[in-house]
Parts: sequence; structure tokens; C-alpha cells
Amino acid sequence: MGEMAKYAGERIKIGTCEEMYYLRLDQRHLVTHVSGNVNVNGPEVHELRFRFPWPDEDAVEPGGFEHYERAVDVGDYPPPEGFRHGPVKGVEGYTDCPRQGVLLTQTKLLTDGRAVPVLMCGGCKAKWREEDAEQI
Repeated sequence: MGEMAKYAGERIKIGTCEEMYYLRLDQRHLVTHVSGNVNVNGPEVHELRFRFPWPDEDAVEPGGFEHYERAVDVGDYPPPEGFRHGPVKGVEGYTDCPRQGVLLTQTKLLTDGRAVPVLMCGGCKAKWREEDAEQI
């Protein structure tokens, strides 16, 4: 289901479920909540993942982003202890994740006010947030 908000008096799509593919964290104060949708300025903000602030998209307005799941390969970045990869659908059904690199894809706001990167397995697309400042 699409998540909507109001921007400049118009309804715009900002994401799907907890994935704010079309809204950066630094843009959330520019939009207004639409009843029946997530409130990016409400208490549930810490449950959401926002579009990563790619520098070449600084001039793009909320809702105007293309390529909803943009990401960049960061190589063999270690997932946190206990991270579980998901299955991958293949020709003969589901198989174990081939663990093909790690992608930097989104940003998440923690309850302590820090914005941290969200990483994604290049094989199974499972995601995790990196909270360790030294790792970041």
C-alpha cells in the first residue's frame, strides 16, 4: 500500500509501508500528514526508513525521486552479530542467500536523535541499520 502526504497543497506518494522511498529524512518537516497514512513527524518516525540523502538529489522535492530503491555497493561490509539472511527465489524454488555484497540504501532516525545508515544484503535484500559510530 502506498503512503501519502501533502506537499505544497498536493497529495504525493512518499513510500510504501515503513519504506519512505520518495522522502528524505531532512525533508520530513516539509510534508503534512494525511489521515490513514504514516505520520513522518509523529512518534512512528523511528519505525521508518527514509531515502538516503544522495548529494546529486539535493534539489529533488519530496515525492519527486526516481528509482525507488537506489543503493550503492559498499563491498564486503559485515552485518551485525545475529543478522539473518533471507531466502532467494531461484529457478528451482528458494535457496540460501548467496551473500553478494552489501548496499548502502537508506537512513533511519533512532530514538536518541541520531540518523544512521541502512544497509542491505545484495543477495537476499535483507536490511539492517548500522548504529556503531566506528563502523560508520
